[in-house]
Amino acid sequence: MEKIRLGRTGLMVSRSGFGAIPIQRLDKAEAGRLLPKAYESGINFFDTARSYTDSEEKIGLALADVRGEILLATKGKGENRKKVLEDLEMSLRLLRTDYVDLLQIHNLKAPLDPEEPDGAYQGLLAAREKRMTRFIGMTTHRLDVALEAAASGLYDTVQFPLSMISAEKDLGLIAA
Repeated sequence: MEKIRLGRTGLMVSRSGFGAIPIQRLDKAEAGRLLPKAYESGINFFDTARSYTDSEEKIGLALADVRGEILLATKGKGENRKKVLEDLEMSLRLLRTDYVDLLQIHNLKAPLDPEEPDGAYQGLLAAREKRMTRFIGMTTHRLDVALEAAASGLYDTVQFPLSMISAEKDLGLIAA
């Protein structure tokens, strides 16, 4: 499967990643069959979130034995530094790993304040310093917030919903 660079990380991920929202609807046995099949088919990037109910646990159960060969991303709401770290500790337990490749603050409506001492951005930095994550990022459904985040240089990734039929102004985010 073709690989592409993930944001500013330098990580090479399969062009098709595995978004874990749908595995919430599967039982553990079904997810345990599907996830290895995705890996065996060439997918090396698995994206989940604390808010995706039991998806982290299912990924941990199904893919722990290939952890060194896959890239894991998870997201948290990240209201503040403490919550970012607490959520990540839970994610790591469920994913059966001691780090994720990418930790993102989920679905921001406005940019994070990097100067807020106990803010969520400081939680991302602390997680990276503690080697609980290799890279940091954010997700949003607002183009203005995504463009501002990309321009800030504060993040390794900015996740925004794009597809082949996205408007030109949305696709401009890729270059940013």
